[in-house]
Amino acid sequence: MVRLGRRASGRGKSGAPGARRHPAHVCIVSRKDLTNNTRVHRQAAALDAAGYRVTVVCPAPPAPGLRQRTPQVAYRTVPVFNTEAGGVSPAPSSQPGAASAPAAMRPSAVRRHFRAVWNAVVRPWNPLRTTFRYRRRVLGVMAGASVDLVQAHDAPALAAAAALARRCEAELLYDAVEITEYRLHSREDTPGGTQLAARLAAAYKTFPRSVANALDRRALRRCGRVIAVSEGVAQWYARHRGVSTPAVIRNCRDYHPWLEDHRLRRDCGLSDSARVVLWFGYTYPAQGIERLIEAAAHTPEHVHFLLLTMTMPRWEAFAESIHAAAAASPAAHRIFFRPARAPDDLVAYASGADIGIIPRPNVGPNVAYSLPNKFFEMVMARLPIAVSDVPDMRSLVERYDIGRVFDENDSTSVAETVSSMLDPTTLHTLKTNADTAAQELNWAVERRRYVSVIDACVSGSAYS
Repeated sequence: MVRLGRRASGRGKSGAPGARRHPAHVCIVSRKDLTNNTRVHRQAAALDAAGYRVTVVCPAPPAPGLRQRTPQVAYRTVPVFNTEAGGVSPAPSSQPGAASAPAAMRPSAVRRHFRAVWNAVVRPWNPLRTTFRYRRRVLGVMAGASVDLVQAHDAPALAAAAALARRCEAELLYDAVEITEYRLHSREDTPGGTQLAARLAAAYKTFPRSVANALDRRALRRCGRVIAVSEGVAQWYARHRGVSTPAVIRNCRDYHPWLEDHRLRRDCGLSDSARVVLWFGYTYPAQGIERLIEAAAHTPEHVHFLLLTMTMPRWEAFAESIHAAAAASPAAHRIFFRPARAPDDLVAYASGADIGIIPRPNVGPNVAYSLPNKFFEMVMARLPIAVSDVPDMRSLVERYDIGRVFDENDSTSVAETVSSMLDPTTLHTLKTNADTAAQELNWAVERRRYVSVIDACVSGSAYS
């Protein structure tokens, strides 16, 4: 195991062998807005309950409703300059086909040319600039702090977390939430011109990101341990990054008993006899929403589709195209768009649907090895789940018999799968199985594994 510095001697529980005078200090560094991200909050809460002192450094902390549950966890806010990520905006409209706002005054020719030059020359370097700026700000906000373990939440935080661990002579743990270098990036402002010029411009645009990925790989080699969000991601890092096979800490939700909730149907004006297929999450191309819209036209009239959406600014044009496609569909009257729910209300609200659906297209390693939050949120809402053929989702669906797998490239296959799951007898069986799965696929189970990993990091012992 690669080490960065001094070995901590325990997590400071009273009476434990080798206990420290003060609780061991764990700092989780994230470069993500945690308002709607519950993974870091659950990890911080688990460590707090286990007797650790916990600090979370992030651009925006979890929603107040979540933070109130862990008042001992310290959140330190560090602003992020990141034009690549942007903020989050609501869905363009609650219904398809709504009129857009009047266009702004067209910019002058000089401003248009300046913007084109800026996008071509300066903007590609923004992710790298953000990496170094965030690193500097994290070190500033943690100045004078003594830390025993630094956890990097996802690759964008690795450089800052590694720098903090080095300064504090602390252990470094990497939480591999995804295969970041294969994430989907917007393709706005694609340069034109000759083929050679276009290739050179494309190479120039991707070079800064390649440098950032190289820095991430360098920081990864300094990590004492790695944890991953799914078996697929864990195996990928073991094969391609030369790390010991990471421990898998899945994005399971806190356990909630099932309670009948009618708000979802009331918000859509639907009766109890209507069948509701639910999707929720960020709106961007690699989610398979287009296929879902297409499939709606091939389902019976009593089947309705509800999408609870959030959209980042760089994907607003794509979101508008989704709304336009829904408005043009023969099933437009059965497709509903509503704003995303707060994380602490999502499971209860989602339980008013009949089944959930995750139509992710299997495009690239980041999707192929994914096991998204929404899968476990649907399980906790006791929703049977129709999923595309992504290995980790297929494995759990088949192991617990809580859904069906469809061909994500065929809208007819999607529609047939949804219709078969809504058969009353099949639906009853799947819902019963989903309740059984919720007893096992919850954070209380994953939490014990996570705390064991942290214990091993802090004590310097082996994790098994």
